[in-house]
Amino acid sequence: MQGKKPIIDPIYLLPNGTAWKGKRHQLEDKQWRTGSTEEVSSVNLLEVSAELEYPYEKQVAKEEIFNKIFNYLKNSSASYEARSEEIFSDLLDYEKLLDSLSSITDSGIDKLKQFIISNHIQSENNGTGNIVDSEIDLKLDIETIKSFDSKIKSITFIPDTDAPIYTNVGDIETGMQGELLDAKNSQTIFEIVSRTGTPLGSTLNHVLSIGESHQIGVMGVFRLELEQPETFTMFEFNTNGHVVSVKFGENEPVGDWTNMEPVTTSIIDVKVEYTAPIPFSSYISEDLTEDLLGNPQDDQVLLDEKVYQRTRLLINSIKISSIGYKANTEFELGPYIANTGMLKSIYFSSIEAMKDTTEIGAHIKYYLIIDNKEYSIIPSNRETEGVRLYYINSGLSAENKSNYESNIGFIDTSEEQISWKIKVALIRGDSGALSPTVSSLNYLYTTSVNGDLNG
Repeated sequence: MQGKKPIIDPIYLLPNGTAWKGKRHQLEDKQWRTGSTEEVSSVNLLEVSAELEYPYEKQVAKEEIFNKIFNYLKNSSASYEARSEEIFSDLLDYEKLLDSLSSITDSGIDKLKQFIISNHIQSENNGTGNIVDSEIDLKLDIETIKSFDSKIKSITFIPDTDAPIYTNVGDIETGMQGELLDAKNSQTIFEIVSRTGTPLGSTLNHVLSIGESHQIGVMGVFRLELEQPETFTMFEFNTNGHVVSVKFGENEPVGDWTNMEPVTTSIIDVKVEYTAPIPFSSYISEDLTEDLLGNPQDDQVLLDEKVYQRTRLLINSIKISSIGYKANTEFELGPYIANTGMLKSIYFSSIEAMKDTTEIGAHIKYYLIIDNKEYSIIPSNRETEGVRLYYINSGLSAENKSNYESNIGFIDTSEEQISWKIKVALIRGDSGALSPTVSSLNYLYTTSVNGDLNG
């Protein structure tokens, strides 16, 4: 067995790791201790070399050893680099999956918000009632979604007129500036400043940046350009302004851009109008030679005349997606409750749509739920066959009931009823990119307070 090599330039460490520079002595078992002789206060010392010792304990490393180490590191690095590239590729795929899941989650949250803020307006007089359930925005659940928001490479504003204006992304009064492209990820302020028409003397007129002609508000087109042509089925441009139309490439402007057949383009033109002037404190330089629009300074002078006006447009978010809808989705709305008396009759109308079909009944079905039982019903404003009106616990004989037309039905329950629900079933067509929609339901009902046939 090879003996221990002598230690070159040794140092001695206390148990806490600090170096001991005082006197020391060695026991018979070669253990070093503090002090010149053994005492009660003596503690063990660890003898180590001040030089790098590898690979043998307490022996200085040689060149051939380092060569082996570096060759190993080189080979290992190449292996780890290849593995890192694999991991990076996996991370990219994971990121795409997260983007897709995020888009689906956002869509679900939007639907939940719509459900929460849906408006129930109810009125009732002498046993005749009306409930308007608006802004329900029912669509098929999303099965797949691919977002192209990140593919937007530029957003520019093209005014409708040649009237002199000043545009700014941000708060012009504070000098805050941004880019329209920020609207991809966050709320963005877009301001237009124009003249008010207030007459000015010749002293200031030549200093102002904007000519006397003026345009009130935002009127123009926001042009979005993608990195390359993409195919998508849904576009959203959320703003406090009025979106007049949306045009995809060279196609004609469309009226519904949130639920459409696939379109392929790299250019999207969004025509927006918004007029809501707000106060604007404008300044000029102290020597009255420079208009400081969008560039406020310490040595500025406030214009006495209100010569400028501004309109602030908010762009809350922009979404471009390719959506695939599930084959069918069901919704249960209600309960809806009569204020007085027992429920005696009910029918309703709806605002519904399904593109590229005349057979809307094949894609949107309704079921009236009374006493936990379902009864097929169609809206009164739909021109198809089916039951439109139901009487509840009418008291009529079976013979009398048979005399009524086929679009009238009867529901008998063991107990009187004061409430109902509606189940809406949406069924997809041949195109997975289109969803039938229901945006509002308007119920008309009577109660026992009304009397008449139902009394």
